[in-house]
Amino acid sequence: IDLDGFKPVNDVNGHAAGDACLIEAARRLAEVCGDKVFVARMGGDEFALLLRQPSDEAIPIAERALAAISGVYQLESGRVTLGASCGVAACEPGGYATRLLERADIALYRAKAQARGAVVLFSDTLESEARDRAVLEQACREAVAQDAFDVCFQPIVCVRTRQVTGFEALARWRHRDLGDIGPDVFIPLAEQTGLIEAVSDRLLRKAVRHAARWPRHIALAFNLSAKHLTRPGVERDVFLALARSGMSPRQVEIELTETAIMSDCEAATRVIGTLKRSGIRVSLDDFGSGYSSFGQLSDLAIDKLKIDRKFVQRIDVDDKALSIARAIVGMCADLGVVC
Repeated sequence: IDLDGFKPVNDVNGHAAGDACLIEAARRLAEVCGDKVFVARMGGDEFALLLRQPSDEAIPIAERALAAISGVYQLESGRVTLGASCGVAACEPGGYATRLLERADIALYRAKAQARGAVVLFSDTLESEARDRAVLEQACREAVAQDAFDVCFQPIVCVRTRQVTGFEALARWRHRDLGDIGPDVFIPLAEQTGLIEAVSDRLLRKAVRHAARWPRHIALAFNLSAKHLTRPGVERDVFLALARSGMSPRQVEIELTETAIMSDCEAATRVIGTLKRSGIRVSLDDFGSGYSSFGQLSDLAIDKLKIDRKFVQRIDVDDKALSIARAIVGMCADLGVVC
């Protein structure tokens, strides 16, 4: 069992408050599990429950344990709310303790990644997926070290003049053994493993090096991830890459997804302001996929808004989708934002 939302307790309230939460969580676990279950703290905010004998009660006990430790914790500095996720594994005949814990940990990882607050039971499929992920993660680390990620460029065309106005940089990765790995796979993986900043830095340098040779009226669009956006000094990294390539900031358009902006609106506002003061344009990508308000949209002072595809791909058959797209286009016109 792993607590969800524990790290901010330590960061905001201090380690003494974090320790108080752990002590209370342990007390609640011991109380709800009784004598049937051996309860231990494994380290950090992770606990383990060991049923002394194989039992059909494993899942119900795990669910009761989650219910007990999820909720409000009263601290001296105030109240905090925590959740929890759980992975369950059964010991095979002749199995080892380390193997049992590894399997429970694999199930816990799936719970944390896809079903927070739930109990996930180990299966061979989960183990196979975990093994594949480990191989892919190692390959991703090697690709960063070897600078193996590349960019290709998708043309941006004005529908009125049919002229190319710019190109959007798209991340690509071809592995010698695994073949072509799509950005829908390796970008989330890079974000989860903390590699996204290194990946983005390398891709940005390659993109501007290519784009520096383009005619001055052709723009480069480059996407910054949520993790990259909130990193201190990201603006400096962008300016340094441009300076090294000799490319003008006025040729560059930085794309930020709505969900990336909403993950830290204060940091996004600061970064957008700094980029715009240098002449770089900023666009909001995937609008409609997050939860930004119209008020936040006006405060961000973006140059361009790109409507999320779910509102566009059905406008010829869905009147509601058409109405939403039309409303967004009208709002952009009123705000003076390219749509």
